[in-house]
Amino acid sequence: MGSRRLLSDAVVGSEEDRVPSAAACMSVAGLLGVAAALVDGRPRGLPRLSRAGAAAVVGTLCARGGLGLAGRTDVLSPRSASERFRRNDRRIYSPLCLTLAALAAPAALGR
Repeated sequence: MGSRRLLSDAVVGSEEDRVPSAAACMSVAGLLGVAAALVDGRPRGLPRLSRAGAAAVVGTLCARGGLGLAGRTDVLSPRSASERFRRNDRRIYSPLCLTLAALAAPAALGR
């Protein structure tokens, strides 16, 4: 990106130097790992739990994707308002969230 300010603008939506901390990034990575496990049907011995978890994953991804396409990611993340971020959000981030939600939906339905 060339600078932390440009990186922050592209992925956070703020031109201030607000790149997430390593701890925040690791937390998100951990939550994505849990989401992947739920969509994969884990824990195997508790299928209702895995379906409910997968449904929560689908709902979360749909909400994030829908708000992003509507240009309202700032509802979830109040400082995500820069024009560059909104453009990336509509073109890349939100469609990716909606695609992941569609791919995870069968797990929520028990298929």
